[in-house]
Amino acid sequence: MPSSSSLVTLAIRVATIGIFLATAFLMLAVSLGRTALSDEIAFVSGRLGDFEVFVMDIQRGFVANLSRDSGFDFNPAWSPDGSLIAFESSRDGEFGIWVTDASGHNARRLISGRGGAPAWSPDGAQVVFASERDGNYEIYTANVDGSDIRRLTFDKASDFNPAWSPDGSRILFQSDRGPDYGFSIYTMDTNGHHLHRLSDKAAIALDPAWSPDGASIVFMSTQSGGKNLFVMGADETNVYPLTSPSGIYDGSPAWSPDGERIAFDSDRYRNGYSYGWGIYLMNVGGSDARLLTEGVRPAWRPG
Repeated sequence: MPSSSSLVTLAIRVATIGIFLATAFLMLAVSLGRTALSDEIAFVSGRLGDFEVFVMDIQRGFVANLSRDSGFDFNPAWSPDGSLIAFESSRDGEFGIWVTDASGHNARRLISGRGGAPAWSPDGAQVVFASERDGNYEIYTANVDGSDIRRLTFDKASDFNPAWSPDGSRILFQSDRGPDYGFSIYTMDTNGHHLHRLSDKAAIALDPAWSPDGASIVFMSTQSGGKNLFVMGADETNVYPLTSPSGIYDGSPAWSPDGERIAFDSDRYRNGYSYGWGIYLMNVGGSDARLLTEGVRPAWRPG
C-alpha cells in the first residue's frame, strides 16, 4: 500500500496537471476569439502556495493561472476591451502596477514606482490607482504608457480602491479622512476637484464599485452591524442591503457587464472543517448567492 506521503505527492501532481490542462484549454479559447468565451471573472488565489491572478470561465468551470510568478499578485482589473489585465505585484521587489495579456503572456510593468488597486478609464487611455510614493496612500492617474502621473488627493489619510465611473466623469474611492477616521466612500471629479462623501458617516464603508450604467454603487458597509454588502444610488438615495449581517464578511463586490449579477468575496466559504475566502455570485437584488471558487478580489471581464 502506498505511504501517506506518496498519496499526498500524487494528489498534488494530479491537481497541478488539472490546473495546467484547464489553463491550456482556456488559453486555446482565447486564441480562437471572444466568441469562444463565456462569463469570465479574474480573481486572486493562494491555491498554489503564493497569491496569483487567476481567471475563471463561469459557465465551463475552467480556472487558468495568469500571473505565474513567485511575487505577490493582487487586485486584477480588466481593460475596457477585455484584452488586458492590470494588477499590483511585488515581483520586482516593490509593489507596482503590472499588466498582462488576457492569455497571461507578456507581463510588463505598467506604471513606474509604487502603486496598487488599479482601475482603467472607460476609454482605456488612463489608469487610476493608489500609491504611497509620496508618503501615504493617495489617488493618482497615469496614461497607460506610464506617462503623465498626476496626484488627485492630498490628505494625511489613506485613500484606496479607486473606481472610474462608466461615463468617465467621476472617480470613487475609500478614505479614512475626516474627524472620525473611519473608512468611508468618496467621489470626486477626475481632476481631484469636488470631493464629496457618499456613505453613512456612522459606519465603515469599503470597496466601492459602479453599476454598468453608473446609476448605482455597491460597497461593503458596517451600517447594519455586520460587514455586508449594500447598494445605493449614485445620488445617495435608496440605500439597501444585499447580504445579511450574520457574522461573516462580504466584500470586494463587482458588477457583471449586463448589470444583473454581482460577484463578491466572502469568508463564508467552507473548506473542510475551517472557513476560508471564496468568490460568490448572486443576483443583483441579493438572491441566489452561490460559491464559484476559492479566492478573493473578483473582477468581471467586460462584455
